[in-house]
Amino acid sequence: FNRAALLLAVAEKRGGMRLTMTNNDIALSEQLSSIHFADIERIDKELSKSISDDTKAVLLTAKAINYIILQNPDSAIAELDNAAKNTAENDELWKLIRFEYGAALNKRMEIRISKGESSDSKEIEQIREYWTECENDAELGLYATFNLGNLCYNTGNYKEAVLHYDRITQKDKNFADAHFNKALAKIKDGDFDLESIKNDLSAAGELGIYQAYSILKRLLDAESKSRKN
Repeated sequence: FNRAALLLAVAEKRGGMRLTMTNNDIALSEQLSSIHFADIERIDKELSKSISDDTKAVLLTAKAINYIILQNPDSAIAELDNAAKNTAENDELWKLIRFEYGAALNKRMEIRISKGESSDSKEIEQIREYWTECENDAELGLYATFNLGNLCYNTGNYKEAVLHYDRITQKDKNFADAHFNKALAKIKDGDFDLESIKNDLSAAGELGIYQAYSILKRLLDAESKSRKN
């Protein structure tokens, strides 16, 4: 599944950094890893200068995002802790820090699960809390809801996942990944009508997720065979 991620881009705004949303997964190639390590090194040089707390918080958050992409959630959390110390709760950066806390904890949980360890219910609730806080944010809201849907899916709460994806597609009909993940959650749950699943897959396919057409074809073939029998 694709998940919400934050990518860095050079910009004119606070601290010389801008954070741009994308819902695409990032394939961590050797080349991409070197880019993010280089960015961390660049940020460290900026942090060594005499800068305002405001700029420091932005740079620390950017450094944390690099660590999340590099699959080093513990370092990311340490940087976010430092960023939070330099950020007021009413600051525009505060919600982004909370969002990234959720992303870092979620990445740590994913790594543990990949090693055969079980998920931690307390950590899941903490991740949920961070992202729920961000749902009403103008820039982060849809991605926070998308992440919550993925969290529910990955922990087997398929009906709740569908509710989150539904909320997204009602607000943004062009959010392809939400249509696609909603269809998969419905299939996993097994308690949704086939027509609604076909509609979700068709929408995802029309929006560029062509894998949806392959799944849709298999569903239609299975439906055809069932009618013949």
